Amino acid sequence: MANDPVHSYLEARNQFDLANRNAETLISLIRQVGNVNWRELMVANCDGGFPAEIAMRQGTPTIDARAWPTGQQIADVLIAWHNANLAVRNMWEHVPKDLRGGLRPPNS
Repeated sequence: MANDPVHSYLEARNQFDLANRNAETLISLIRQVGNVNWRELMVANCDGGFPAEIAMRQGTPTIDARAWPTGQQIADVLIAWHNANLAVRNMWEHVPKDLRGGLRPPNS
C-alpha cells in the first residue's frame, strides 16, 4: 500500500485539506480586523489598559489576545500549507493518468 500512488496521493490530499482549513481559519481571524480603523481598535485579555472611552464604547472592535496567533504560529500555519501544497502536487504527478479519473486534482 505504501507504494500505491493513488493511496499516497489521497494521504497527501488529506494533509493538504487539513492545512488548507487551518490556513483559512487563521486568515479569517486576521481579516476580521483588516478593515477596522486601528484608532478605534482595542485588544482584550492582555497587559495594559485601554482608555475608558475606547473600552466602554458600544461596538468597539476588539481583538482577544488569547485567541490571536503569534507571528511564529502564523508562520507555522503558512509553512505547513506550502509544504502540503507542494507534497500533494508532487504526489499527483506520480499518479498515472489512467488512474486519475475519480480523483480530485490538487488545485480543486
